[in-house]
Amino acid sequence: MADEGTAKQEEGKRPSVRIELVPEEKMPDGRLVVPVEVDGALVWAVTEGAVMGEELQTQFNQLLDYVIGCGLWGQNWGGTAPSDHP
Repeated sequence: MADEGTAKQEEGKRPSVRIELVPEEKMPDGRLVVPVEVDGALVWAVTEGAVMGEELQTQFNQLLDYVIGCGLWGQNWGGTAPSDHP
């Protein structure tokens, strides 16, 4: 049951996940990476210049797309975060 897999991932709609480089002044203090929900997508906000360049970002996004596409990962937006979630 559990939200019926969030209504079967909104009736066949594939979850979306990506990485975006964000200017340091827009990030929480002391954080280099933060997961953020944006319009139903999971966006990994990474401090610009601190962790990865554009080529690594592109390759990471391709890997995340593969992981979602083959069903290794799915998002349940109706669930609750673990207690140790930042």
